[in-house]
Amino acid sequence: MNAMSDSPILVISDMHLGFEDESADRFQNFITRCLTSWVHRGQTTIERTGETLDAPRKIILLGDFIDLWVSRDDNTVRPYKESFGVVNSLNALNREIVYVAGNHDCIAGTFYAKKNSLPDWGYVFHRYPEPPVDGRWKGEKIGEMTYFFLHGHQFDVFRYKSVLRLSNFVGSAAAAAEGFWKFKWLGALVFLCTLGVVASALFPNPLFTVLSGLTASLNTWLGAGLMLIIGVVLGLLVSLGVLWLFGRFFWVYYDLYRHPGHTPKNRFNLKMPLETLQQVIKSTGFKREQQRIDANVIVFGHTHNPGMCRFQSGPNKFLVNSGSWILQSGNEDDPHTDTFVYIDDSGPRLLKWHDKRCCVSQLISWTDCDKC
Repeated sequence: MNAMSDSPILVISDMHLGFEDESADRFQNFITRCLTSWVHRGQTTIERTGETLDAPRKIILLGDFIDLWVSRDDNTVRPYKESFGVVNSLNALNREIVYVAGNHDCIAGTFYAKKNSLPDWGYVFHRYPEPPVDGRWKGEKIGEMTYFFLHGHQFDVFRYKSVLRLSNFVGSAAAAAEGFWKFKWLGALVFLCTLGVVASALFPNPLFTVLSGLTASLNTWLGAGLMLIIGVVLGLLVSLGVLWLFGRFFWVYYDLYRHPGHTPKNRFNLKMPLETLQQVIKSTGFKREQQRIDANVIVFGHTHNPGMCRFQSGPNKFLVNSGSWILQSGNEDDPHTDTFVYIDDSGPRLLKWHDKRCCVSQLISWTDCDKC
């Protein structure tokens, strides 16, 4: 691709629209109060340094743009509705938009294609650029370096696509099941019934006695049909019980409830350390993927921990995490939130949006980052 026509580039990830209203408001403000004027003026000034940066020609949404796993207020339609205003604002910039799907918005492309709300965004990628050449993913050349973009869940433990698809299905299905208010109460009963069915094979009980008595009728069509119906019902109970259990995990463990009169807590204040770049590099998932990537700079998100460092394996190898728009500490000035990556011919830099001050500051540039 032509570096002059495609750069500068903005890379933004992990907005999780529908997850919390504060992040959606801040991201919308970033578009209307920063990006719009940046594009119209052609330049913007970085806080403190006074350096001016040219307006981006391309915007890469690097996954988890909307959150189809966990939406606030149990409203599973909210992520879609909340994204429409942001989508319209992005389209109004008249920039090229590249959508790289993450694990929380893996089916977004299907939804938007049906609604025809993203006519200019084209195909939803899972890695960018695509496709691979001779089994390796080639980076896009910008200036003197090449860049490759992916959300980052590809570095996780799960290697096979079937496992990833199963986890995506269970996550979204559990969130959807939890969205039905009646299922919150019936789910506990279903789960207890599931435990009872499982325990029936281990301990004598009336259900086990009834099922044992029915086995004598298996040689008749009526008995076989009855047993088939019972098996389907029991399988449904087990499935619902599992979904309810996963729903409990998502909604209780992440503290996503927002009942009237209840003060919202910081959803990520769980004493869960965010994965650092050093930890990512040491993971087997990253080592596996990195061997297939032919690029100087790998840009990803997913871990919500922005950063930039050099590979120890080479002088022009960089790993960049774009961060997220989720409040990590309840303070919007926290350097871990509202961050994005700016790439031009000179190289990548990690920037941060300050919503209250309506300005952009620089966290780190590729010329200043250390080895991993």
